[in-house]
Amino acid sequence: MPPPADVRRAALIDQLRYLRDELALMTPLLPRLEGPLLEERPRPDVPSFAETLDALARADAERHADLTGKAGPMPEAFAVAERLDRFVQGRDALADAFDAHDWAAPMPSGEPVEAYLRRAILADADALRTIGAYLFEAQRR
Repeated sequence: MPPPADVRRAALIDQLRYLRDELALMTPLLPRLEGPLLEERPRPDVPSFAETLDALARADAERHADLTGKAGPMPEAFAVAERLDRFVQGRDALADAFDAHDWAAPMPSGEPVEAYLRRAILADADALRTIGAYLFEAQRR
């Protein structure tokens, strides 16, 4: 028997905040990512660290708009610390919006909120793997 809806909801929102917490733990490594490591692509088909953070922030702003009808925070940022702060602000706003949302109501696309959030969390896992590769490279330098 699956866990009750309120337990699943709390777990999914906690998981949404998990990427924010993981990235915050990376703060001590950020100075190593300024310059070439920030903008370099390891391969042509893999985004740079900066592009990955920007894509995460954009995706959260779009998800916030899907959920609430208005875009989440997307201030301009150029340094990696600013990019990370921008992501954290957006992720907090997104998690709060999901927490406040009526999960019985579907997303505007008709998709159930739980399924939509699960897809977002799977995308986070992919992004975290990409970011981990950059941090591994930064640690080697």
